[in-house]
Amino acid sequence: MIERIALSEAVAFKVCVDPWGLLRPDKFVIYLPTIEAAGRLHDALAPLVSELDVQQLPFTAPLDQRGAVSLGFDPHGAWSTNWESPAGVVWCAVCSRSPLSRQSNTARHDRLMPH
Repeated sequence: MIERIALSEAVAFKVCVDPWGLLRPDKFVIYLPTIEAAGRLHDALAPLVSELDVQQLPFTAPLDQRGAVSLGFDPHGAWSTNWESPAGVVWCAVCSRSPLSRQSNTARHDRLMPH
């Protein structure tokens, strides 16, 4: 997946790094310059994410019927970056269900906290 992102028009990406991030559907977010670039990235990632157990991401637009890759947009000024377009930040999220959330309908973060 990283190779395809590196060959895309992506300007940045982020990956979850803590137990709370593993519970989120958007564990992997890729930032792009345009909505068209997001569509091209989806096309490149589609074969790789076709088997994911999808957890759809609220407030985004799924780029396929399953919602394995979703499109999001943050308006201009929401981020202070040197790559933000005049309109704002376009991003794609690869949306997968956490193995922890399969154990119960309500994955609880307190189970992940050291005691």
